[in-house]
Amino acid sequence: MTEETPSDPSDEQPDPTVDDGAAAHPARPTPAVRVDFSQLAPFAEVARQLGEQATRMIAGIREQLDHAAATAAEGAAATAAAAAAAAASDPSWLAELQRTVRTQVTCDFGPVLGHVLAQNQLQFAKVQQLLAGLRQVIPENLRDLQAGDHEKVFQLTAEDGTSLAWAPRVAIVRELLAADGLEARSTVLVDHAVEIAEDVEASLATVALPQHQALRTLLLEAAAAVRRGLFGPAQAAASNAFDTTVNVHILEFLALDGPNTKDATRKHFRPTDDWGDITFAELELVLVGGGIATAYKRWSRGEGQPSFNRNGTAHQVDDGAYSPAHAIRALLLAQATLRWLDAAVSAAATEDAA
Repeated sequence: MTEETPSDPSDEQPDPTVDDGAAAHPARPTPAVRVDFSQLAPFAEVARQLGEQATRMIAGIREQLDHAAATAAEGAAATAAAAAAAAASDPSWLAELQRTVRTQVTCDFGPVLGHVLAQNQLQFAKVQQLLAGLRQVIPENLRDLQAGDHEKVFQLTAEDGTSLAWAPRVAIVRELLAADGLEARSTVLVDHAVEIAEDVEASLATVALPQHQALRTLLLEAAAAVRRGLFGPAQAAASNAFDTTVNVHILEFLALDGPNTKDATRKHFRPTDDWGDITFAELELVLVGGGIATAYKRWSRGEGQPSFNRNGTAHQVDDGAYSPAHAIRALLLAQATLRWLDAAVSAAATEDAA
């Protein structure tokens, strides 16, 4: 019989069989970006004209080819090969075909497009702002990845119980994505421990609010411990900073109502297990916090998770919860959640002041 970890309110686990609906995933404080695309209706007219032009062009090509075939058929006494050669040697139909294609493709499109651009500059500016806003929700160290790699980042963080938001640098992220399995990724993390500590320190420089400075200082100490190879102390410090950030500060910031608010806080960062269901509004959340729920899985003696686990770190020091790679994962996850919180609280204060 295995010995269960003593009950701890911070160990609450989401029930994967329960769908709490939209209420379990409250909207972020940042307002949604909306663009009135109705002003882009002239593009529909351009598309219609292009369709008509394509139809006319195809009809013209068919007419010219039919003419060429008829010309070849008139030489009944000649062989089929000779007729085809004669048709090919007659440049008149080919020249007419070229004129048809050239005329139909360019018909009226330039002036119409110029009119659309002139009349919709404001809407194009809004679209550019929208695209820029969507880019901003992706942490900067992940912006140079291919679109499909963001799904791999989400899967990796959910499997390992970590975060790759804002740190480490993209070159290390690419190595992690290329590694085959958790153990291989653990090797990458430990091999780049000093660089990752540097990246975390640089990221934490953006944490500016006074109420977050104690957590920031503890994480800087954890990063310093990683630099020196003191992985046990680093994991303990980072894990506790992470737990305080999520279960105290983020919980208070989200101000969720009802029972199991800790579960709801963790679900806020991982609203779905299906990448195809993730909206742009949720993109930053899953890239920052895809590993949060994994880090809070229950830990039973002798049956601990291979991923980084906050509960194992706190309750089962002697049962395999600690490793150099998990120390780095704890550090990465803690800095990501703290940096997200600091930016979110600052943004909310700015909106309230406005």
